[in-house]
Amino acid sequence: MQPEINLTEIKKSKDFIVACVIYFCILIAVAVMRILITVGVFNSLNDGALEALFSIVVQVIAMSGFCFVGWFIYLKRKNRAKNAASLDFAPPKDGEIFRETTRAFGFRKIDSKTVAFAFLLGFLMFLFNILFANFFRNILDAFGYRFPSGDDVFVGWSGFLITMILTAILPALGEETAHRGMLLNSFAGRLGVRRAVVLVALLFGLMHMNIVQFFYATMLGYIMGLTVAATKSIWTGIILHFMNNGLSTYFAFAEDLGLPFENLVGNLFGTLFTNYIGILIGIALLVWGMFAIIRKFARASFEKEKDYKLAKLIAYDPVGIEILNRQAGRVLTIEELKRVALAIPEKAGLFGAIRFYLDDFERPKKLLATEKALVWAIISFSALITIFTFVWGAIL
Repeated sequence: MQPEINLTEIKKSKDFIVACVIYFCILIAVAVMRILITVGVFNSLNDGALEALFSIVVQVIAMSGFCFVGWFIYLKRKNRAKNAASLDFAPPKDGEIFRETTRAFGFRKIDSKTVAFAFLLGFLMFLFNILFANFFRNILDAFGYRFPSGDDVFVGWSGFLITMILTAILPALGEETAHRGMLLNSFAGRLGVRRAVVLVALLFGLMHMNIVQFFYATMLGYIMGLTVAATKSIWTGIILHFMNNGLSTYFAFAEDLGLPFENLVGNLFGTLFTNYIGILIGIALLVWGMFAIIRKFARASFEKEKDYKLAKLIAYDPVGIEILNRQAGRVLTIEELKRVALAIPEKAGLFGAIRFYLDDFERPKKLLATEKALVWAIISFSALITIFTFVWGAIL
């Protein structure tokens, strides 16, 4: 039996379905490129040209191009339908439709303070990723998984710049547009922000289609998703993504090029994280630092729409309001209820505060059969390829 939905939910459902269809096309494009490379279609290209081709096809054409073009066409068709239904409706020009697409993906300005904290968060996430990724590499190694060789494709200063573009700039723009842009904003309308962040993080991990990257990419996707949800701007996700990949590239070339702080990571991890206790303490400290910054972002966004969110909270939980009234022995005023609500995150701890600030204060919605089918098709397709890479690396 299909759940009943109103006109607003119908629009959100259409957004959800269109986002899933576009994303499934992206996954097919990524899978096709990997298959073509595996069977040797591009054997005439050297390693550098092949890596550049793969990045351009996946990041520029598929991740960015499919999202912007697909959503642009979707909005244009929707406006044509409005125009046909109403003579008073003047369809917007293409420039306005493009701007509406960027707004739908969360391309909103952020201030310099948010930018600075995003770079700091990106650095902490990079350090966390080293510990987290190595932990799961050890697990895969215990299962006999053979890791693919990581020979340097590009060398020298030119190689450094090319690698920075291909592995840091293009993925930060392309992958964030697809995941924390199109998917997160479309999914949030049907699933709520917090559930959407989790689902998109899972899809982000599976999108890499290899078992080595799945675990840490999923965790980083969750951190980037929370940050974008907290700041309401995809630019913070782009900064975090760039910092993680960019710093990895920087330190990979630092010794050969004599770059500053070339031994920073080695000295840091060689001194502090030499045993399991140090590693666990390091992970705990980095998690606390990252989520403290995310809480700061979430609280700042909450303050901007405090009255609207508190009104939704009061309407969302009538049972809780009745309990508060009984405890007070009278009917509390709206202002008194708001003061009680504002005290919740202060007592909820770090993670509880983030949960409160990001909450939609709406009842969870049941997905339609079509929506569920699309989500499961995406997960199944990506998961099968990811599992295959594990079997291939562990057995063959």
